Amino acid sequence: MLNDRTVVRAGYGWYYAPITGQLEDALFLGNALYQTNILVTPNIAGSPTFPNIIQTTGAIPTGSQNVTYSTTKFRNPYTAEAMVAIERHVLSNTTVTLTLMHDRGYKLWSTQDFNQANPTSAQTTTETYDIANSAGQTVNTYATQFWYNKNNGNFAHVFQIENGASSWYNAAALQVRRQFSHGLSLLASYTWSHSLDTTGQNAPFGTAFSSTYNQNYAGDKGNSQFDQRHHAVIQWLWQPTVTKSNSVTARYLLNGWQVSGIATLASSQYYTPIVVVQGQQFSGITMNYTSTLNGSDGWNRVPFLPIGSLPTGSEYNVDARIARWLPFSERVKGVVLLDAFNALNKQYNTAVNTIAYTSISQLPPGLVSGPRVGTLYPVAGLGAGIATQGFPDGTNARRIQVAFRVIF
Repeated sequence: MLNDRTVVRAGYGWYYAPITGQLEDALFLGNALYQTNILVTPNIAGSPTFPNIIQTTGAIPTGSQNVTYSTTKFRNPYTAEAMVAIERHVLSNTTVTLTLMHDRGYKLWSTQDFNQANPTSAQTTTETYDIANSAGQTVNTYATQFWYNKNNGNFAHVFQIENGASSWYNAAALQVRRQFSHGLSLLASYTWSHSLDTTGQNAPFGTAFSSTYNQNYAGDKGNSQFDQRHHAVIQWLWQPTVTKSNSVTARYLLNGWQVSGIATLASSQYYTPIVVVQGQQFSGITMNYTSTLNGSDGWNRVPFLPIGSLPTGSEYNVDARIARWLPFSERVKGVVLLDAFNALNKQYNTAVNTIAYTSISQLPPGLVSGPRVGTLYPVAGLGAGIATQGFPDGTNARRIQVAFRVIF
């Protein structure tokens, strides 16, 4: 306490994440002892063609079995958080607080595939894609390393779940609390923040992420999926006392009203553009996996576009409530509630179309000639909204509910 109006707070802490059930499930069932997990691709000898199936476990194609394990030094991820705040009582009924925060994430879960033979200078490991425009004309090129060898041909993926990723979060928050007359109070806050990480957005097990280039986590450093630069919230509560009378009219009609609300104004969150690859892309070289540009089956982001470059759009939302308290007795009270979620019906996107390019064995619609693989064709509608999800009803559209509650 600097004086009777000013307080400074500071703190530093460590916060450890628990082992999730989803990760335990991946380690127990992915060890090839209790359950066999396979990934069959068209270039594996003995792979069935649709709609044929693998009849028996003895007919599982060689090189299709996945194995998952954790590193010997596997540990819980943790964050180290530093915070400093100064709070000032500026008026008799107003308090202002400024908070600075730094959060550093260490040993975050990540995945690398030890069965991928990393490209070496002694191998021909670079291929070049053509980048086409919407008319199918080549306007640029992209060269990438290729994964086309395995360390052990008897397996598909040999995943090691490890602690290879990191995160960084920095924020500054300004908060104002004010108590007005006639039962009105206000709380307003504004936060600027920036979140970075090296986890990417492709998680084979839901919790441990794989990188664009196998084992290269630093190459995927960029804005986090939940990065949001600006976030403002205004909360208000009005509880008027119309009369000090204790009459029936005062208790059940004039007094006992409560009007409250929360307004949220936030800038966009972002998604990362991806590329859909199907089929072998170049002659003379067999990709390990035909699902990513480089054959590694890692994160299929577009490597020549920025991470987190597709905005979902700004968020403007007002939740409001009108409540009427009914004092039945000293011990029993009732309240009638009218709630409006997103009262102004300002719907906002929570997900966008992330497919930026395709390189597949079928031509895009409208094209009758041209290369089918080895060329990246743009996809119309990139960045268009595809979801407006919200808790708890599955939508962020306007919802209104009426409730009656008894407290005793």
